[in-house]
Amino acid sequence: MLKTLSKESGFTLIEIVVTIIIAVFVLMIMALVTGETISGSIKPIQELKKNLELHNVMENIHYDYFQSVILAHGDNFTLRDLQKKIGPQGKNITDVTMGGGYFPYGWNGDNFTPYYVEKNEFVVDELDKDKKIIEFKKTENNDVSDFLLVSIKDEKSSSRRLTAIFSKFTFIPTRQN
Repeated sequence: MLKTLSKESGFTLIEIVVTIIIAVFVLMIMALVTGETISGSIKPIQELKKNLELHNVMENIHYDYFQSVILAHGDNFTLRDLQKKIGPQGKNITDVTMGGGYFPYGWNGDNFTPYYVEKNEFVVDELDKDKKIIEFKKTENNDVSDFLLVSIKDEKSSSRRLTAIFSKFTFIPTRQN
């Protein structure tokens, strides 16, 4: 009679342990790569939000100037008034009534967007004949001129900046026949 040896099927303990170690190692690498991608995915949205908030502040300044001067024929609203409402140059504006002033441009109806006033000064235009361009230069002692240069940032250290030049507007009434 012949005896047949039967082979047992299955895995050895060493094979199972090696497979588990490799699987854990691959999962750790995937977690590191995926974790950085997921946590970094919010950064573009945060940057976009900051950009939109800063644009909203500048739009509020433009809108107020347009409403006060052009639509309302505001002889009583001057560039000096606009300059005061924007806030002092070199300061962070963090609240509508900060320091006893009135700075409404960061208000969006629900909350206040803080901003840094990098420039808020009167400038004069000068023709540079060599470069064939008009340059704006700061007036002496911030004397009132026909142009107000405004540059705002979301914070002092930021490279994100919006700049506008507001010009003096004189309303000339038309004749009514």
